[in-house]
Amino acid sequence: MKKIFFIAIAISGLAIISSCKKTWTCSCAVTGASGTYNYSIKGLQKSDATTDCNNMASTAQVSAGTSGPTTCTVN
Repeated sequence: MKKIFFIAIAISGLAIISSCKKTWTCSCAVTGASGTYNYSIKGLQKSDATTDCNNMASTAQVSAGTSGPTTCTVN
């Protein structure tokens, strides 16, 4: 019975650690502009941060003053 209890605790601990929310950096490179544009995304899991980062492409274009193709990645 003790083994089952400890296994359940270990699995729960892994689930909590793997679903950790942290601060991510969204880096966007706009074709035709110099440098990259970085944005902080706080309190989200990586999949949600990636979605938000992809939505930042238009913001990066406005910041760069161009509508060139934009590539954004989450770090």
